[in-house]
Amino acid sequence: MSIQVSSAETRLACIGLFRSDHCSPFVMPHSGQAGVNQLGGVFVNGRPLPDFIRRQIVEYAEMGVRPCDISRQLLVSHGCVSKILSRYYDTGSISPGAIGGHQTKPFPPLVMWKIAQFKQDSPHLLAKDVRELLLYYRIYDEETLPAASVINRALRNIDLRSDDCFRPGCRSSNISAPVALRPK
Repeated sequence: MSIQVSSAETRLACIGLFRSDHCSPFVMPHSGQAGVNQLGGVFVNGRPLPDFIRRQIVEYAEMGVRPCDISRQLLVSHGCVSKILSRYYDTGSISPGAIGGHQTKPFPPLVMWKIAQFKQDSPHLLAKDVRELLLYYRIYDEETLPAASVINRALRNIDLRSDDCFRPGCRSSNISAPVALRPK
């Protein structure tokens, strides 16, 4: 009985990369929930594939190895290989996308203090009204004015029962009250 060897396996064997067993030499350091895919490869759900495996995927593809053969060889799902290769062909990058979106920048303490003051004066104030007041008092200009959703988040964080937000140095900062702000 003879064993059929694909051309991809031959190319990989020539450079010493083909393994006939399914024991992965790649040890993925991880913390959290790890799993084993259908090919026997180890992965951590929600975490990107390590860079050295991403580089190998691209190197194999540039040598002409088909994605399905790369998938079997590296014990990485075909979908993952395809996604990495398509991103590489589109952008030239093998780096993974960002995890968790963007981090919002908090308001400076003086602005937080002023928003708290607005809220204390008018407890039913809406975010769009606060935006108008921030413009009116020249705390922000048209270009730097925060979105209503950002102001809403700040309004939710203000505790009207606490006197801390209405004194200079709100949010445990060591700054004095803002200078008198003049309307336009």
